[in-house]
Amino acid sequence: MDRNILENKQDQINKRNRSEFKYGFIILRTDKFSSVFNFLGKKRLVKKTSWISLVVMPIIAAIGVFFLLLTLTALISSPDIREAGRDTGPQALLLIPGINPYLPIIYGWIGIVIGIVAHEGAHGVIAKSLGFEVKSSGLLFFLILPIGAFVEVDDSKMKESRARESLRVLSAGPTINVIIGMISLLGIFLIVLGLSPAVNGLTVIDTMEGMPAQESGIMVNEIIVKVNDIEMNNVSDLSQILNEKRSEVIEVTILNIERWEERTIKMRLRDNEDIKMGITIAPVKSMLTDNLENYKKAFKTFPIIHFMPPTFPIGQTIHPYSEGLRGYYKHSELNELYVPIANTLYWIWFININLAVFNSLPIYPLDGGQSLNYLIQKGAPNRIRIHSESITRFITLMLVISIIGTIIIPYL
Repeated sequence: MDRNILENKQDQINKRNRSEFKYGFIILRTDKFSSVFNFLGKKRLVKKTSWISLVVMPIIAAIGVFFLLLTLTALISSPDIREAGRDTGPQALLLIPGINPYLPIIYGWIGIVIGIVAHEGAHGVIAKSLGFEVKSSGLLFFLILPIGAFVEVDDSKMKESRARESLRVLSAGPTINVIIGMISLLGIFLIVLGLSPAVNGLTVIDTMEGMPAQESGIMVNEIIVKVNDIEMNNVSDLSQILNEKRSEVIEVTILNIERWEERTIKMRLRDNEDIKMGITIAPVKSMLTDNLENYKKAFKTFPIIHFMPPTFPIGQTIHPYSEGLRGYYKHSELNELYVPIANTLYWIWFININLAVFNSLPIYPLDGGQSLNYLIQKGAPNRIRIHSESITRFITLMLVISIIGTIIIPYL
């Protein structure tokens, strides 16, 4: 009887420990993921991938440290870059939707949840494949919003194991983030291959003050679709009409690409041999085709464009799925759905690659910092090994100071 009472009490304690609520965060622990970790951990492909991660994470860490120091140097030496840092603000460095003004809330949370769940899940899968105990795993919520996951691996077992086995567990998270990011980039490229210009006409590049075009309300970036019911495919189409008309009223059909609305206006031409409308134009279809081809080339040869979000001012002029260009293109299969799909894939890429770089930095207790500590403890000579914690703390301090420097230097 006493034994049954003790077992019931222990069950109640276990159930309480499975859920916690602190400062708006809800932690739900479960052992249901254990079977998933066991299943995936037995796969040969998973074990091979874990060896690759031993190469991937140091490369990512080196890239992360290089760009951190490069950014710091640029901020110190260039007033223009410091001004740009002030314009974007420190909140632009945070991968938190709703705080970072350039990170869309819906796309951002999708990317964060996928990135964190995959990251933590990879730790659990590789830990199980190597025979380490996973003490607990679960989901993390802020109020009712799912924001991530966690996996607790038995640290004592990892400390007793060989360095390469511990490193395989720690490097699994950043590696899976890189893999997910690269798959997302591939998906974007496949979508871009199916795009073509959605509009035809003459795009307005500039208008002259006090001339008929401006006085009629024609604005830059609008598209002249028709003049007197004649479709405008080339500049010569408009020139021919203007040469035939003198001081006459013409009907111009305008497409506003932002609102996707057409309107027809009446415009009286000037009786001038050289300037009749006061407008600078270009064929929109050929321009869009050229821009699309240039983007496809840059996608493969100029990787920096992948770090220019479509919400940045410059990104809105580059990415064909950005808000600035979304109406100009169509997809052969997805139609208008290509925009949310491409944006979702982009932010999955962007957030996962940032999670990989940040967690690979040799900052304790991040994956990179723990890996550095294990590496020194188990691979360095004894005279260095006894100072492993001091070395790790020093490197952590230097990198944290560098990160803080990128935030405060623009304001100095």
